[in-house]
Amino acid sequence: MAEARAAKIIVHILKEEGVEFISGIHGGHLWPLLRALDEDIKMLHLRHEQAGPYISDGWGRTTGRPGVCFGTAGPGMYNMVPGLAHAFLCKSPVVAIAGQHEAFHDGWAPFQEGYAEDVCRSFTKWAKRIVDPRTISYHMQKALRDAKAYPPGPVVLEIPVNVLGRKVEEKDQTGYIPSGQWVKVLA
Repeated sequence: MAEARAAKIIVHILKEEGVEFISGIHGGHLWPLLRALDEDIKMLHLRHEQAGPYISDGWGRTTGRPGVCFGTAGPGMYNMVPGLAHAFLCKSPVVAIAGQHEAFHDGWAPFQEGYAEDVCRSFTKWAKRIVDPRTISYHMQKALRDAKAYPPGPVVLEIPVNVLGRKVEEKDQTGYIPSGQWVKVLA
């Protein structure tokens, strides 16, 4: 197994789960993820973060597959709230990735401090702040699958920039089952 940045592992899971594009506004808190993208997943760069969840909502409703959107920390995440709440009320499968300041700056009034897990919990299926890069594949896979599980709805992953950029051994990923692997276990 190889060592990879957590952001590259997210891109691998997105491809494995059939995601074709992600939409949102870039920002410094998300640069590791956006740098990890390759030609297999298109990035739709929008003019406002609010458009990302609405595009994902429409995609989810028409295809039944989760639309994936992103926004940077603080105001970027807050701008996604109306679209995520709308997706929740309409039962649309959406996965939102919210950037975040370095986890060790919590409570020190870092640049654009705001916590998506706390803000989005009441109008999503679930929201999770990921602080351990060894769980990134598990949570990303779970988010994509839970978003489309009945009843469909949005899921939010909040990921600090120091977690996105951290290198981790792929073999150390916990709780992750590669696509098709469960068939081998049952066979």
